[in-house]
Amino acid sequence: MKWFWILAALVGLLATACQPADQAPQELPTLAVLPSLTVPVAEATDTDAPTALPATDTPASTVVSTRAATPTVEIAEPTETAIPSPTRPPVTIEIREEIRFATLTPVPAGQNAPARTTPMVMADAVITEPEFQAALNDVLADVDSIQLATIDFVPEGIDVELTALGGAAYMSGNVQVLIDVVGSFASISIGDVTVNAAEPPDAYLETVNGDFFAALIEAFDALLTERVGEGHDLENILLNDEAMQVFLLVPQS
Repeated sequence: MKWFWILAALVGLLATACQPADQAPQELPTLAVLPSLTVPVAEATDTDAPTALPATDTPASTVVSTRAATPTVEIAEPTETAIPSPTRPPVTIEIREEIRFATLTPVPAGQNAPARTTPMVMADAVITEPEFQAALNDVLADVDSIQLATIDFVPEGIDVELTALGGAAYMSGNVQVLIDVVGSFASISIGDVTVNAAEPPDAYLETVNGDFFAALIEAFDALLTERVGEGHDLENILLNDEAMQVFLLVPQS
């Protein structure tokens, strides 16, 4: 039986070798591949297990007690405490220059000397800028056309920053008050008037030459009357940046 199968295999090999070489190979039927319904299973991977460290004996911490340093206290020498002085209310002291008088002998009537038959006394009074400002403020308190007038003494006269009516509203400008002495007469007049506009309005000029000039003369006369009394005759005025020195002739009392 064994030899039979061996002979059959040899016969098959010979038959295959004797077939023609150009014979086309027989086509096999195509097999369709259907989707598999098999659920994928995750493959197990080898994970290295953590290696357990050998237990070590940790020595217990040793508590070493240390002695705290004793703080050194420096004793300061006692100092004297200043006793506060009692609070005193401010006191306002008004300092005025005393009026100096000089007796004059009446002179004959001349060009610059008025005819007088009674002895006259020359009074020398000093008016500071704050005093003149206060007197002017008192007069302007009743003048509605002028809101503010700030004076500044200069050698030529008085510079005034004036806020006054320039029509329907107030406007600010600079007014120069000139003080001239000719012979034995001193004159006060209005000089240049400047405002922010090209030309000061007529209403502003009317206020300057009217209400302001009248208030200025009234304040000046009130100061002189307070110092030397009524009936004085202004002779000379000297001005600097802080005060006005006025020379007047008054009847001898």
